[in-house]
Amino acid sequence: MARRDPAVRNTKKVIAEAAMSLLSERSYSQITVEEIAAQAGVTKGAFYYYFSDKEDVAKDLWHEIWEGLAADAQKALDPDADLPTNLQSAFRAMLDVLSNLGRARFFLGEAWTLPAVEVAGRNDQIAATSLVKTLLADAHSTGQSMPVDADAAAHVLVGAFAEAVLYILETGNTEPTLAVIDRVIDSLFPVGARSSNIRP
Repeated sequence: MARRDPAVRNTKKVIAEAAMSLLSERSYSQITVEEIAAQAGVTKGAFYYYFSDKEDVAKDLWHEIWEGLAADAQKALDPDADLPTNLQSAFRAMLDVLSNLGRARFFLGEAWTLPAVEVAGRNDQIAATSLVKTLLADAHSTGQSMPVDADAAAHVLVGAFAEAVLYILETGNTEPTLAVIDRVIDSLFPVGARSSNIRP
């Protein structure tokens, strides 16, 4: 299979970066394809070579942001820590990064209204739920979690996290929201399942 031309990948990236730069100044609905192309220093035709429309760029940006958030969450995991600590650390890392995205974070709040982005977001949520379900089922099988249905608990946890993200994007109230997420996670695990290095 032939490799893609680096210039091709670079042009697409430049267009996406131009869109994100504009999104840090104005809302998604106020930005046009013409402005994105001008900011990127490419023609409108070049824009349409890489993206079918503005929503297509939004979908790529959404994926890039969430890929970065997932990577930050993975970095926060400690192989020596217990599951509740790692869940809290991963959620906290993602929400901390979200709260520091500047005006671009408003794009994430707006993006949910776009059909293509909503579908991509739903797929990400399904994948996250599946992972959390597996972790909870493993913890339950070794007596580390409360006797609750892992599938239901995973859906509740990931749903609560999704709502927490939207709430933080809307209000900027990061710390109170993180405290609530911590308590929700705590409720799934008996006190004895916690390692000694968990914060109070």
